[in-house]
Amino acid sequence: MKVSYLLPLIIFVANNCFANELIISYAPSAKVKADTDEYEINENPYSNLTFDSDAAKGIRWVPFSKPYYIDFTLLDPSKGAQFERTHDYKSLSAGVRFIQEYIIDEDLNLYLGCSTGIGAVEFGNERNNVRSMAEASFKGGLIFGDTFTLGPEVKFQFVGSPGETVARVLLFNLNAGIRF
Repeated sequence: MKVSYLLPLIIFVANNCFANELIISYAPSAKVKADTDEYEINENPYSNLTFDSDAAKGIRWVPFSKPYYIDFTLLDPSKGAQFERTHDYKSLSAGVRFIQEYIIDEDLNLYLGCSTGIGAVEFGNERNNVRSMAEASFKGGLIFGDTFTLGPEVKFQFVGSPGETVARVLLFNLNAGIRF
């Protein structure tokens, strides 16, 4: 039954597998915080989802002529964490992006934008338990020669379903991309 939720995402990926822009993301640290409501403080079933990440890595495919994207993010636990390597986080999302480019020079442009999407996540300590996720990000940066991009991004991910969020993820990424 859960595979049927991912079917539209799989079709979307297959339709856009030849991207015109490939973006690599790196975050030196990321925070995953379990959602704790006031009435759940003593018996929060999601408290095992909180961890600090040593690094976050990601890859994003963007069809240049379309406002869509597909994003994969992987968070590894901190080196000094008491958890084993199974305490990681993987997300796969797809959504729409809104980017505005501004001409600075003949070979240099500035871009500002935001994106929003939905997807699925898996926590390493909850194997075979795929959860839904919504995300939003804000980004900016420079475009060199209409080929290379470089800039920062702030990304928020909300894990769970509406009304029952189980975790929040905050990433400060440095993105580097290439346009084909």
